[in-house]
Formats: sequence, structure tokens, C-alpha cells
Amino acid sequence: MLDLASRIRLGPWRDLNFVWPVYRDGQLTSAGDIKFDAELRAANPDLGYKDTADVARWLSDAMLSPIDLIPMPANNLAFISRKP
Repeated sequence: MLDLASRIRLGPWRDLNFVWPVYRDGQLTSAGDIKFDAELRAANPDLGYKDTADVARWLSDAMLSPIDLIPMPANNLAFISRKP
């Protein structure tokens, strides 16, 4: 998904937003997140929640500059990024 995002032609001052459930500094924030992450990983080890540091690195690798991190419902985070 981020590979595709890196090829999007964003105009000046246009942001690209992703909302993901994530680990925050290696920790999940609720029992529901822990359970759901375990279920995802049991189905496929490549699935499951990722850490905020990983998402930030993927954004950078896709040549997207992180601008903001906004808490969202259901313990998700919105990653606001911009193509420089």
C-alpha cells in the first residue's frame, strides 16, 4: 500500500492519511487489541498489528514525510504524511 502511495502525485500541501491499529512503543493499549492481534497472527504470522516505529519507517521508505499522529477511535492512530 505504501509503495502505491509513494507514486501518488500529491499537489502542494496535500496530505496523505492512513489510519492503522498499532503497537505504541511495543505495547498494545487494550485487552481487545491484544486478543485481535493474536487472532490475526494465528491466521497468518505476517498479519497483526505493527509498531508505530515500523509505520514511520515505511512512510519514510515510501518518501512520505510524517507530519502528525492523531489518536482515533478504537485505539487506532491516524498517520498524517506529506510527499516532500
